[in-house]
Amino acid sequence: MFTAGQVEMALPHLREAARRDPFDADTLNTLAEGSAAVGDIQTAAGAYQKLVVLEPRNPELYLWIARM
Repeated sequence: MFTAGQVEMALPHLREAARRDPFDADTLNTLAEGSAAVGDIQTAAGAYQKLVVLEPRNPELYLWIARM
């Protein structure tokens, strides 16, 4: 999914995109996965919590929140 070393470069842009459109599930999912990949658990957990609201029938999101 992510090329080594590019996650850190992409995260500020993903944060900004998620701030501008908090209802974009694809952006939030990518932000959550990227944040988790670099160890930013707080950002990842926050993104997954927002995703649960947007996609409450996706059980995988609840699993990720529990992991965070």
